[in-house]
Amino acid sequence: MSRPRRILSPTGVVYALLGLWLGLWTALASAAQAAPQVSLQSWLSRGDEKSPALVTVNEPLMLHIDVATDRWFAAATQVDELAVTHLLSPRQKLSAYNYAKARQGQSWSHQRWDLPLFATKAGHYRLPALAVQVQVASDQGPKRVTLHTEPLAFDAQLPPLDDSQPWLVAPAAQLSQAWQLSQESLQVGDSIRRQISLQADDTLALLLPPLLTAPPDAQYSAYPDPSQFDDSNDRGTLKARRQEQITYVLQQGGPLRLPPIRLQWWNSQTGQLETLTLPGRTLQVRHTLRSWLKAWGPGLLAMALVLVGLWWLRTPLRRWGRTQLARPGCALLGACWQRAWPRCRQLIYQRLWQRQGLNSLQAWDPSPAWRARVARLHSEAVDVRTVLACWRALGRPRCGQQPEAAPPLFDPHPGDEVSQPARQSKGTGA
Repeated sequence: MSRPRRILSPTGVVYALLGLWLGLWTALASAAQAAPQVSLQSWLSRGDEKSPALVTVNEPLMLHIDVATDRWFAAATQVDELAVTHLLSPRQKLSAYNYAKARQGQSWSHQRWDLPLFATKAGHYRLPALAVQVQVASDQGPKRVTLHTEPLAFDAQLPPLDDSQPWLVAPAAQLSQAWQLSQESLQVGDSIRRQISLQADDTLALLLPPLLTAPPDAQYSAYPDPSQFDDSNDRGTLKARRQEQITYVLQQGGPLRLPPIRLQWWNSQTGQLETLTLPGRTLQVRHTLRSWLKAWGPGLLAMALVLVGLWWLRTPLRRWGRTQLARPGCALLGACWQRAWPRCRQLIYQRLWQRQGLNSLQAWDPSPAWRARVARLHSEAVDVRTVLACWRALGRPRCGQQPEAAPPLFDPHPGDEVSQPARQSKGTGA
């Protein structure tokens, strides 16, 4: 006969399920303990201010990316490039630094990146989420994890300064210059070399403005050298340096003035506008024979030609001068200059006869003002103003006047009429 099957008791079933659950929980706990944990934080800061909403153009703004794990990092962290219009994000000579921090009694390894950002124009900026690739150690070997930063935003504005002039934004800045002359006593053909160095903190050499300009000038020819840029990182502080150099070759003699240099500096540490100044220089340049002839030769040649022309035209000019001086107006001015009042009165009476056909000034205008002027003309108080006033007044035409006599040949006295010969009517003889 076959033996009957053995059926588990209820107690055995319970023990079997409990053992299965304990084994599954132990496996899950071991797997969870074997998987590394990774976290990421990102934020913006400006100086001591965290998550600033408004910054200044060309002022450094830090993007912080902090990656943490409960294991350790197996390789360097890779952060995607940030591509935003008018936003510079240099990464030359930048590296992350590691540190450890306790969290709930467990030590976590941290790797932190501080990426400087510079807004080159005023406006609103929005930073997209950046992919961060991390490799951490695990029981199965290095494990690659990809995380993303949070989207961030801020606004940038220009500092209160003149944007048309060179300006700089930095917490510290220094401006210096050096001169080099080809010889102490300068003459045309020598050279002057001017070198300017601008240094600033927490900025880029690319953002330092050019200061040495070469405007066109007849006194010199300017030959600027290419600018030299240098960026460095001193314990987390960005240091920028720009060096410019220009050579002036002297072309003309005389005083030479090289202008001073002024730079507007917005001190981001104090929040005030300052001015960095470099003095100019005034030098005396001696002429060479060639440069002297080049500078004064055209003028001397023109003067010589004018003198030769005047000498050749001396006879026609003399005749023309005599003709002009013989004119009544010029004769009157000459008599006034010599204070020859009788000659002035004679010329005025001649003008009276030629223009008005009269031989008496009082008869020309019966007004009291004119009579007073005529009386002053014939008195010892006569002056240039009275003579010229009478001369101009006689230039006005008077209609209906007929000549009565010949022009006077002498200087009549006030109130006297010049007698004229009686006119005879034409008739037939007996």
